[in-house]
Amino acid sequence: MNKFHLNKAGIIMMLALFFLVSCSFNSGSKHKAKVSMGYILNITHAVPIIALEKELFGEEIKHYHFSSGGYLLNSLLTENIDAAFIGPGPYINAIDKGVKLKLLGSYAYGANSLILSKKFQGKDLSEIKKLRMAVPQFGNTQDLLAKMFLDDLTDEYIAIAPAELEFAFFTESVDAALVSEPWASVLTKNGLVNANSLFKERLENINKFPSTLLVINDKHYKKNKQFYNGFQEKIDSLYLELQSGKDFSKEIENHFYEINKKSLEEGLVEKSLEQIDFKTNDNLEFYLSELRKAAVAAKYLKN
Repeated sequence: MNKFHLNKAGIIMMLALFFLVSCSFNSGSKHKAKVSMGYILNITHAVPIIALEKELFGEEIKHYHFSSGGYLLNSLLTENIDAAFIGPGPYINAIDKGVKLKLLGSYAYGANSLILSKKFQGKDLSEIKKLRMAVPQFGNTQDLLAKMFLDDLTDEYIAIAPAELEFAFFTESVDAALVSEPWASVLTKNGLVNANSLFKERLENINKFPSTLLVINDKHYKKNKQFYNGFQEKIDSLYLELQSGKDFSKEIENHFYEINKKSLEEGLVEKSLEQIDFKTNDNLEFYLSELRKAAVAAKYLKN
């Protein structure tokens, strides 16, 4: 005997329910986002994080966060996202691969620190050499900058995700790391050595380079110029507020908590923001050109 038996009235009721559910799903399609935007969950990406927390774009933007520039780059290459806040290393890589991108500007500079193992505490500069240097990814911005300014200190580069660096230092798998915020603040708070003052001139040169660019798929930009003009106006206005020193630490803390369901350590965001330079786009093309030369020298790109 069939365990489930429906009479005619039951079938009609089920069809009616199915129709109502279908309508509720379809009603959401009226609010389809105009743009899919990617960014990295990193305090150097404060601009998109704050913009999302302030709901500057309402439902016009569908956003995706990434753990590294490499994953974000793949989404740009496959056109799964239209716009991206991305580091200059992945941007240069994308251009080299023939991806046509509209560069709208840079929205953070610097915030890189050279972190050393505890064993280098109090050591003479001449003893800081032959380091096993960690970078977030090969070919990313920190990797290129390390090869430009720290190569003589290093005899080996190791790609390690910033979130795994504390364990790597603990097991002595690495001696040093070039990282941006908030990772530099996290690592130094846990007893590792910030060597920026030891190598002041080198780090000053490193931190002249942009850390966050805004790029748009060129085809999508041309089809939606009016939207992107308004998009950029809102971003630029927010950026001016950051330049003026307005405190957005609560918005950033909320965003990290919403995603990770874990609060950041007290004072970490404020300390990280102090290390980031929210300046105007001075000589942007020059710095991108220098990074490209470094990528060619490292044989990541062809000349």
